[in-house]
Amino acid sequence: MMGRPVSHAVRLALFVMIQACMLACSSPPSNDQSASAQGNTSAGTEDQERVAYAAAKVFLSEIDAGRFEETWANAGPALKATSNAEAWTAILHVTRSALGEAKDRKIKGFGFTDHLANAPPGEYAAIGFETTFVNATVEEKVVFQKDQGQWKVVGYFISKQFKAQL
Repeated sequence: MMGRPVSHAVRLALFVMIQACMLACSSPPSNDQSASAQGNTSAGTEDQERVAYAAAKVFLSEIDAGRFEETWANAGPALKATSNAEAWTAILHVTRSALGEAKDRKIKGFGFTDHLANAPPGEYAAIGFETTFVNATVEEKVVFQKDQGQWKVVGYFISKQFKAQL
Protein backbone atom coordinates (compact mmCIF):
# COMPACT_ATOMS: atom_id res chain seq x y z
CA MET A 1 0.00 0.00 0.00
CA MET A 2 2.87 2.35 0.71
CA GLY A 3 3.71 4.45 -2.29
CA ARG A 4 0.15 4.43 -3.64
CA PRO A 5 -1.98 7.45 -2.81
CA VAL A 6 -4.97 6.78 -0.58
CA SER A 7 -8.18 8.49 -1.65
CA HIS A 8 -9.97 10.92 0.66
CA ALA A 9 -12.96 8.56 0.94
CA VAL A 10 -10.71 5.66 2.02
CA ARG A 11 -8.95 7.89 4.55
CA LEU A 12 -12.28 9.02 5.97
CA ALA A 13 -13.61 5.46 6.17
CA LEU A 14 -10.45 4.24 7.90
CA PHE A 15 -10.54 7.19 10.30
CA VAL A 16 -14.12 6.32 11.27
CA MET A 17 -13.14 2.66 11.75
CA ILE A 18 -10.18 3.62 13.93
CA GLN A 19 -12.33 5.93 16.05
CA ALA A 20 -14.95 3.21 16.48
CA CYS A 21 -12.28 0.71 17.53
CA MET A 22 -10.79 3.17 20.00
CA LEU A 23 -14.23 3.86 21.47
CA ALA A 24 -15.02 0.16 21.77
CA CYS A 25 -11.67 -0.61 23.36
CA SER A 26 -11.82 2.29 25.81
CA SER A 27 -15.43 1.80 26.94
CA PRO A 28 -15.73 0.69 30.55
CA PRO A 29 -17.22 -2.75 31.08
CA SER A 30 -20.93 -2.84 31.76
CA ASN A 31 -22.11 -3.50 35.31
CA ASP A 32 -23.34 -6.97 34.42
CA GLN A 33 -19.85 -8.24 33.58
CA SER A 34 -18.32 -10.19 36.45
CA ALA A 35 -14.69 -9.85 37.46
CA SER A 36 -14.00 -13.34 36.13
CA ALA A 37 -15.32 -12.36 32.69
CA GLN A 38 -12.97 -9.41 32.67
CA GLY A 39 -9.91 -11.53 33.46
CA ASN A 40 -6.93 -10.95 35.69
CA THR A 41 -5.26 -7.59 35.16
CA SER A 42 -2.03 -6.25 36.66
CA ALA A 43 0.69 -3.69 36.09
CA GLY A 44 3.12 -6.56 35.59
CA THR A 45 6.58 -7.30 36.93
CA GLU A 46 9.69 -5.38 35.94
CA ASP A 47 10.72 -8.31 33.75
CA GLN A 48 7.31 -8.40 32.00
CA GLU A 49 7.51 -4.65 31.42
CA ARG A 50 11.05 -4.90 30.06
CA VAL A 51 10.17 -7.63 27.54
CA ALA A 52 6.92 -5.95 26.44
CA TYR A 53 8.70 -2.60 26.09
CA ALA A 54 11.36 -4.22 23.87
CA ALA A 55 8.59 -5.50 21.58
CA ALA A 56 6.96 -2.05 21.56
CA LYS A 57 10.26 -0.39 20.61
CA VAL A 58 10.60 -2.68 17.59
CA PHE A 59 7.00 -2.09 16.48
CA LEU A 60 7.15 1.69 17.00
CA SER A 61 10.52 2.00 15.23
CA GLU A 62 9.01 0.25 12.20
CA ILE A 63 6.00 2.56 12.02
CA ASP A 64 8.10 5.64 12.85
CA ALA A 65 10.19 4.77 9.79
CA GLY A 66 7.08 4.25 7.64
CA ARG A 67 7.73 0.52 7.30
CA PHE A 68 4.09 -0.39 7.95
CA GLU A 69 4.17 -3.61 5.92
CA GLU A 70 6.94 -5.02 8.13
CA THR A 71 4.71 -4.83 11.21
CA TRP A 72 2.40 -7.52 9.82
CA ALA A 73 5.14 -10.13 10.23
CA ASN A 74 4.87 -9.65 14.01
CA ALA A 75 1.07 -9.47 14.15
CA GLY A 76 -0.57 -11.74 16.70
CA PRO A 77 -3.24 -14.34 16.09
CA ALA A 78 -6.06 -12.12 17.41
CA LEU A 79 -5.21 -9.44 14.83
CA LYS A 80 -4.68 -11.88 11.97
CA ALA A 81 -8.07 -13.48 12.71
CA THR A 82 -9.87 -10.15 12.22
CA SER A 83 -7.81 -8.31 9.59
CA ASN A 84 -5.36 -8.76 6.75
CA ALA A 85 -2.00 -7.23 5.85
CA GLU A 86 -3.43 -4.72 3.36
CA ALA A 87 -6.09 -3.36 5.73
CA TRP A 88 -3.64 -3.20 8.66
CA THR A 89 -1.06 -1.37 6.55
CA ALA A 90 -3.68 1.09 5.26
CA ILE A 91 -4.88 1.87 8.78
CA LEU A 92 -1.33 2.47 10.02
CA HIS A 93 -0.57 4.67 7.02
CA VAL A 94 -3.68 6.81 7.48
CA THR A 95 -3.28 6.96 11.25
CA ARG A 96 0.33 8.07 11.21
CA SER A 97 0.68 10.13 8.01
CA ALA A 98 -0.97 13.27 9.39
CA LEU A 99 1.11 13.29 12.58
CA GLY A 100 4.53 13.74 11.01
CA GLU A 101 7.80 12.62 12.55
CA ALA A 102 7.89 11.40 16.16
CA LYS A 103 9.93 13.81 18.28
CA ASP A 104 9.49 12.45 21.83
CA ARG A 105 7.84 9.39 23.39
CA LYS A 106 7.37 8.74 27.11
CA ILE A 107 5.91 5.66 28.74
CA LYS A 108 2.66 6.33 30.59
CA GLY A 109 2.10 2.82 31.89
CA PHE A 110 1.76 -0.92 31.40
CA GLY A 111 -1.11 -3.35 31.77
CA PHE A 112 -1.17 -7.13 31.56
CA THR A 113 -4.26 -9.34 31.37
CA ASP A 114 -5.42 -12.80 30.40
CA HIS A 115 -8.61 -11.56 28.72
CA LEU A 116 -9.51 -8.93 26.14
CA ALA A 117 -13.00 -8.25 24.86
CA ASN A 118 -13.67 -10.02 21.55
CA ALA A 119 -10.34 -11.88 21.70
CA PRO A 120 -9.50 -15.45 22.65
CA PRO A 121 -8.15 -16.12 26.16
CA GLY A 122 -4.40 -15.69 26.39
CA GLU A 123 -1.69 -13.37 27.67
CA TYR A 124 -2.01 -9.73 26.63
CA ALA A 125 0.01 -6.61 27.35
CA ALA A 126 -0.76 -2.95 26.70
CA ILE A 127 1.72 -0.11 26.85
CA GLY A 128 0.65 3.52 26.87
CA PHE A 129 2.85 6.34 25.63
CA GLU A 130 2.59 10.10 25.47
CA THR A 131 4.11 10.95 22.11
CA THR A 132 4.93 14.29 20.59
CA PHE A 133 4.92 14.33 16.81
CA VAL A 134 5.68 17.30 14.58
CA ASN A 135 1.96 17.98 14.11
CA ALA A 136 0.38 16.83 17.40
CA THR A 137 0.85 15.37 20.84
CA VAL A 138 -1.07 12.12 21.23
CA GLU A 139 -1.54 9.16 23.49
CA GLU A 140 -0.46 5.94 21.81
CA LYS A 141 -1.45 2.49 23.03
CA VAL A 142 0.19 -0.66 21.69
CA VAL A 143 -1.49 -3.96 22.56
CA PHE A 144 0.32 -7.30 22.34
CA GLN A 145 -0.67 -10.97 22.55
CA LYS A 146 1.85 -13.57 23.65
CA ASP A 147 2.21 -16.16 20.91
CA GLN A 148 4.78 -18.96 21.11
CA GLY A 149 6.68 -17.07 23.79
CA GLN A 150 6.86 -13.79 21.83
CA TRP A 151 4.83 -10.58 22.19
CA LYS A 152 2.96 -10.02 18.92
CA VAL A 153 1.09 -6.80 18.14
CA VAL A 154 -2.71 -7.03 18.06
CA GLY A 155 -3.64 -3.36 18.33
CA TYR A 156 -2.38 0.18 17.90
CA PHE A 157 -4.50 3.10 19.04
CA ILE A 158 -3.99 6.85 19.01
CA SER A 159 -6.02 9.44 20.84
CA LYS A 160 -5.25 13.10 20.48
CA GLN A 161 -4.81 15.36 23.45
CA PHE A 162 -6.38 18.75 23.10
CA LYS A 163 -4.94 21.71 24.98
CA ALA A 164 -7.07 24.82 25.21
CA GLN A 165 -5.27 28.11 24.88
CA LEU A 166 -7.22 31.02 26.31
